[in-house]
Amino acid sequence: MPGNLKLLERVRHKTEVRRDTIVRLLMSFGFDSRKGSNHIVFTYQDIMIPIPHERRLGRPYVKIVVRRLDEIISNEKGAGDAGN
Repeated sequence: MPGNLKLLERVRHKTEVRRDTIVRLLMSFGFDSRKGSNHIVFTYQDIMIPIPHERRLGRPYVKIVVRRLDEIISNEKGAGDAGN
């Protein structure tokens, strides 16, 4: 399974996270990035997550990232189980 699961667990319950930590986490799960004027847009398959250029990201952004990564993990577990 791709991704940095330890980092995901550390981020999961924080109220504020540095942008570079979120960038590292998303990139470890295979997201591509595109810089816009106000946001960095991360894409993975049909998932798109906009992250503002601010240094620290509040809880709403952290929750979005964690929720999307949890979806990816559960989808990959389900795909792995189907192959057995």
